[in-house]
Amino acid sequence: MTLPYQALMLSQNESLAKRLDDIHQSILDAVAAIDRVACALYDPVTGLLEAFVSSNRQSRSVRRNHHAVYRNCGALKHIASSRHGQLVQAADESVTTDPFLAPWLATHDCDCSFIVPLFAGDDLIGFLLFDSQQTSTLNAEAQRDVLVHGNLIVMAILSEVSAVNSLLATTKTVHGMVHVRDFETGEHLARMARLSRLITQGVASHYQLSSEFIQHVYLYSALHDIGKLGIPDDILLKPNGLTESEQAVMKSHVEQGVRLIDDLLNTHGLQNLRDSKILRNIVACHHELLDGSGYPNGLTSDQIPVEARIVTVADIFDALTCARPYKQPWSVDEAFNELQEMTAKGQLDVYCVNALLTARAEAEQIIQELKE
Repeated sequence: MTLPYQALMLSQNESLAKRLDDIHQSILDAVAAIDRVACALYDPVTGLLEAFVSSNRQSRSVRRNHHAVYRNCGALKHIASSRHGQLVQAADESVTTDPFLAPWLATHDCDCSFIVPLFAGDDLIGFLLFDSQQTSTLNAEAQRDVLVHGNLIVMAILSEVSAVNSLLATTKTVHGMVHVRDFETGEHLARMARLSRLITQGVASHYQLSSEFIQHVYLYSALHDIGKLGIPDDILLKPNGLTESEQAVMKSHVEQGVRLIDDLLNTHGLQNLRDSKILRNIVACHHELLDGSGYPNGLTSDQIPVEARIVTVADIFDALTCARPYKQPWSVDEAFNELQEMTAKGQLDVYCVNALLTARAEAEQIIQELKE
């Protein structure tokens, strides 16, 4: 992901959602036909366009897991190329064949949408969508009013990007340092992000997870082992088994990771971001197990947040199926058998494991595409 995309992911906090609601109310005062204001973000790494945050007349929910491959979105690509807001109707041929817009408008029973592309310089960030059930009322004057408020939304979204970009630039540098030192963190980080998102999407309905939550887990899961920066090379890179004392040092990477994340958040004034808690939970709890046999705190059951349960399953699956200096990769069948055995012992979240099992084909594709 580019830094603008990541910054938007991190900048999503309660104040941003509240501002979106406030701006939506102002829009309704001027153009009563706007039933929904939404933001969809483009990820240039995966090529996906995904629903992010929205404001409706009655709620701020967003259709979960609504996404599409951007290169196939003909109507939206045309709007992006124009760099101007455009009104589209659900009945337009270009819309009925657009894999993002067609189900989006159909699900929300909207006849049209005034769509504004979002750019950071020359980089496409995504789109603002102003949905309505009354096409006839969105004339040129109404569109101008909507566009004025749309600019306010853009300002609200981008107001926090500078500080967050600074944080992300720092963590990117940290990642580079870890890549040099730790055999587990090359393609491992990319696999972890995609496997974690795959699992999160699979449990979203059961745990009532929002699209924002899914995206944050995708972004933050790659930072789960950031504390390994504090582990000496002779232990971190040791090809054979660790002694008991060395294992204790290795396990300390969790506490060191939490301290590092806290320092980064405090340095950039981002400690109050609502979703920084997801990042901290992943770093702090990704080695905890539901039966209390994990570390560092021996947490059990509901003491372990769902984001950490997700990353734990992704991390174990990736570790089993990839080669290490001390072992050959396990087959996918062997890895799934191990996950199921750990679930039967009460160590892993059954919904997370089942989500990965259900998405086996996608998981295997991730492993193949991102081999070390």
